[in-house]
Amino acid sequence: MLTQILNYQATESKLIKLQRELNNNKAKDSLAKMVATVKQEQANLITLENQAKEIFDGFEKCKAEYAQVEKALEKLIATPIDDKGEKELADLNKKITDMANKLSNLGRSVSKSSMLANQILKDFERVKKNIIISKEKHKQAKEEYDKVLTTLEPQIEDVKKQLASLEKQIDPKIMARYKQSRNDGIFPVFVPLNGKSCGGCSMSLSAAYESKLNANGYVECEQCRRLIYKK
Repeated sequence: MLTQILNYQATESKLIKLQRELNNNKAKDSLAKMVATVKQEQANLITLENQAKEIFDGFEKCKAEYAQVEKALEKLIATPIDDKGEKELADLNKKITDMANKLSNLGRSVSKSSMLANQILKDFERVKKNIIISKEKHKQAKEEYDKVLTTLEPQIEDVKKQLASLEKQIDPKIMARYKQSRNDGIFPVFVPLNGKSCGGCSMSLSAAYESKLNANGYVECEQCRRLIYKK
């Protein structure tokens, strides 16, 4: 009985090792990183598109306002001043100065928008280049990972078939107990008695537990919950 379940456990150990090799493969990690990078850069493109739209809208607004102010300023400058009194001339001069300052500020805003637009274009090119590079790296990583899959997947499937075959030879109660421990994250489930201690956690067994071990063939460790058997 114990020989069969220990054989099953040894076979499952092979499966765990193969699955760990597959999951911890560098090509898989690289593949995941490239996917994350492409997604991030695509999100960056959307952000840049929104920024570009905001700058363009602001640019168009400034340009339209600039044209209006420029037209109004030209009209003020063309205003006849021969019949104007001193106060009227002062008011006219103030209006012209205010409009000229506003025109200057709008000009700076237009210039700033132009600079921001140029920077966004550069960022667009950088992001697009990063996406191209990341996609190429993703392709290479996928090719490498596919090679690993081609090698390991048949081995994994073969071990799974062995486990299914072995399970049929094991007492259902023992198998159920084994699977319960596995579901609790315990492995190995069965460990040998080491002297008078658990072969998993090294806790010493009490006389009562030794007696139970002798009677049943195995006993559950009080500390690590593994199943202890005698070699």
